[in-house]
Amino acid sequence: MPAFADLPAGAYDWMGTLAGSCWSATAPKGVRDTQCYRAQYDRFLRGTIEISTPDATPPYRGDSLLVWDEAKRRIDFLYWGSSGRHGRMIGRMEDGKILFTADGGATAPPPQHRTVWTRIDLDSFEVVQQRRDGETWIDGLTLRYRRQGPAPRSE
Repeated sequence: MPAFADLPAGAYDWMGTLAGSCWSATAPKGVRDTQCYRAQYDRFLRGTIEISTPDATPPYRGDSLLVWDEAKRRIDFLYWGSSGRHGRMIGRMEDGKILFTADGGATAPPPQHRTVWTRIDLDSFEVVQQRRDGETWIDGLTLRYRRQGPAPRSE
């Protein structure tokens, strides 16, 4: 399995250091969100997610592929999951944070929602969901992910 050092230099900003590990956060009502990342083909960042609830309903499972676009200096984030939901987000680096918004294309109106990823330390990062209120972003759900151990070698 390629390590973080095998990803292109400068690509993915600090997010590339998530490769090789699984990370978990607990949301309200005991919902557990576990994400695992690994480098693929020395260029891409692959992710898996499992969101489980205490009531034993089947967990949500999803996959993602993050691609560094050097020409545009951004991360293209493709995702799909067991609920049928799928989409594409664009990640841009700003002041040590990675801001992900839906990719609505060049003629789309400004995004109304985004997630802000911030590295806390080597073993944790935070994701904040935000919504737009005029020119201001209002924080919503905040999750702090902590390193849980190595990512599985295969799924």
